[in-house]
Amino acid sequence: MVIKAKYDDAYSFSDGLAKVRHGNKVQYINQAGKVKISKKIKNDDSDYMDFSEGLASFYQKNKFGYIDKKGKTAFILNASVTYADDFYEGMSIVYDKKGKIGYINNKGKIVIQPKYTDASIFQEGLAYVKVKNKYGFINKKGKTVVKPVYDRVSEFYNGLAYVEKNGKAFYIDKTGKKAIVLP
Repeated sequence: MVIKAKYDDAYSFSDGLAKVRHGNKVQYINQAGKVKISKKIKNDDSDYMDFSEGLASFYQKNKFGYIDKKGKTAFILNASVTYADDFYEGMSIVYDKKGKIGYINNKGKIVIQPKYTDASIFQEGLAYVKVKNKYGFINKKGKTVVKPVYDRVSEFYNGLAYVEKNGKAFYIDKTGKKAIVLP
């Protein structure tokens, strides 16, 4: 056994650290079980998430923010942000008070204003977004790369995304061109 079972809760390793709970503390341990970060939880509304791309989001005192791998606060988000997610490709999904989705960069700056009703993480430089009940794809600057004309979509993997339109399923490339048509 590498790490003794002494925690109230333990989570998977992510970005080299695992979140564990011990009493009123959230700690992050390395793979040898050494505590690298320890944060006191002041109430049940506080929480710390897993690390991704060197940052872990936290919620405390009705605000979201991120800590770095030294346990220092990297930044606190504007009070209009009601949820902040993990980072993928340098971007994180955030929700505003109206439930709209936008994106921040790893400095905490909103780079794509919350305006979408559904959106994905960035995969291969693109994220899907829902506009007026249809899905399309945007780049990291918020520019529409593939128009929102699809009923269902997936993220891009190996240069292709699964999409459905008018009951037909197929794969598209990053320009929106049909690449593989399914029966």
